[in-house]
Amino acid sequence: MQPLVKKIKERVNIVDIIGSFIKVDRSGINHKACCPFHHEKTPSFFVSEQRQTFNCFGCGVKGDVVEFVKLYEHLDFKDALRYVFDKSGLPESDWQQNQERSSQDIKADLDKKEAQDIFEKVVNIYHEYILHKDNGNILLYLTNRGLKIETINIWKIGYSPNTWQFIETKINSTLLEKVGIVKSKDGKRYDFFRDRIIFPIFDIQGHAIAISARIVDQGEPKYLNSPDTILFNKSETLYGLDKAKEGIRKFKYAILVEGQMDLLLCHQEGFNNTVATSGTALTDKHLQMLRRYTNNLMLLYDADKAGLNATVKAWSLALKYGFEVKTAVMPEGEDPASLLLKDKKKFMQIMKNATHVIDFVISQSDNKSRISTKTSLEKIIPLIASLESSIDKEFFSKKTAEFFELSLDNINTELQKFSQSEYRYLDTIDRTIDKNESHDKTKYAVIDKALAEFKSLVYIYNQQLNTQVKHSESQTFDSDTTQKIDSYINEYKASDLFKLQQEYIPDLNSVFDTIDVIDEHIIFNFENIYTQKKVDLDFYKQEVDISYKNFVQKIYTMIYQEIQNKLKKAEIIKDTNLIHKYTQDINILWQNLKK
Repeated sequence: MQPLVKKIKERVNIVDIIGSFIKVDRSGINHKACCPFHHEKTPSFFVSEQRQTFNCFGCGVKGDVVEFVKLYEHLDFKDALRYVFDKSGLPESDWQQNQERSSQDIKADLDKKEAQDIFEKVVNIYHEYILHKDNGNILLYLTNRGLKIETINIWKIGYSPNTWQFIETKINSTLLEKVGIVKSKDGKRYDFFRDRIIFPIFDIQGHAIAISARIVDQGEPKYLNSPDTILFNKSETLYGLDKAKEGIRKFKYAILVEGQMDLLLCHQEGFNNTVATSGTALTDKHLQMLRRYTNNLMLLYDADKAGLNATVKAWSLALKYGFEVKTAVMPEGEDPASLLLKDKKKFMQIMKNATHVIDFVISQSDNKSRISTKTSLEKIIPLIASLESSIDKEFFSKKTAEFFELSLDNINTELQKFSQSEYRYLDTIDRTIDKNESHDKTKYAVIDKALAEFKSLVYIYNQQLNTQVKHSESQTFDSDTTQKIDSYINEYKASDLFKLQQEYIPDLNSVFDTIDVIDEHIIFNFENIYTQKKVDLDFYKQEVDISYKNFVQKIYTMIYQEIQNKLKKAEIIKDTNLIHKYTQDINILWQNLKK
């Protein structure tokens, strides 16, 4: 992989790549910009074309072109490298030859890339067809619904004619069936989408991967969506996120709507932080994607679609993920798209007056009878239980008690019952995970990275020592990098922190299995950063010590989270012995950190 990384970097210019994301201006031999990773008015973010690195003197973030893409797009290293590779113009064979994968996996990747290219062609064909002079009635329908031609072009909206083999006459590929464009029956192939307006769905990188197609006249189904394919998984894809991510960063919250037209009109009218689900309910995968950009979520609903039964589960899930969830409901007979066209100021006022989701559910509840109260609480209790903040829990518990004219003790009892049932479920899941899960790279990615950076800095420090020794015959030097790393690790293993780690996250031990493996990519990054600085050996030694403390801090944080989770469960079941033990272990953890 390392030769490929070097080859990719030699083919791209970091200024061009970063400049495609943010505005950069020349400043002497470098370029500068306002940092995209923290708020600032005076530019402190510098890009060096000479060193092919970036550095923000405000927040401290720094690295090379791959690191920038990784941070900006919230990708892992491999996906960020792939993004830069696609910009480099290198042949696909270079990428495949450098992957440590089986021949079957490589073939699957090539098939997916070919399928991606095919799907892009299909979308372009549908888009070009809607602009054909014979389809003026389709364009008129969309413009009457409020869409501008500019919006139709930006979102590549298209039209599929009412014929059985329109696409197959344009593209001859067996992959058409794999990507859900063509179906087969009794040995005959036919277009899946016919006489429908085509709304392409894009992945986070802006590649077309699926279609939601709306019937032009009356008929069922009103919308026909792509099936799950090698390109598309509806439970993992948010419509519009590729174009909304910048707006979400800017406004610091995401708007979630239900339909394509709602989303398109929101973007067209300046609410470019809007996303929509693609033919499915809100899932944990959707929320994980959104959490990369914000923890604030605004839900927009039509008045006639604001029923609670189907949505409380999704709201509860969002609260569990730590989102601040607000709800805004359109006036009766309106949806976001229609209201935006009629009265944009009123739309903005409704957004401004949006309420917390629990406030909304309470406002929709009936407290006039025992049965209605019980039914309403079945919706509210899971939402309160999902809140992370104890202050929020108490606040909404009191509000619920007041609305239903119940005592706070009654609400707390119901919360405890619900939490106990959740505890039993989670305990079962935890035991399954403990039994089956070995070291998980994703789970320990932060610690893996901290250790990799520490090892790389020890290596660079050793190299600098080695260089100094060569110029001074009076000095002796042990150049064994692994031995130096081991001395730090042995220091950690002699601590109380290690004893707690053995008890609470023993599978973390496997991060030490490759202690002698040094990440050349990280070394390359650090050397790029330090090359132009006039630093001495003391500086490198200080960096090593800071890096080691950072590595230990990451472990401390993970152990603390594990103990806190167990403590919460112990408090739910009121096991005083366990509460005492976990509290004591947290104190030991804290004392260890202060040393």
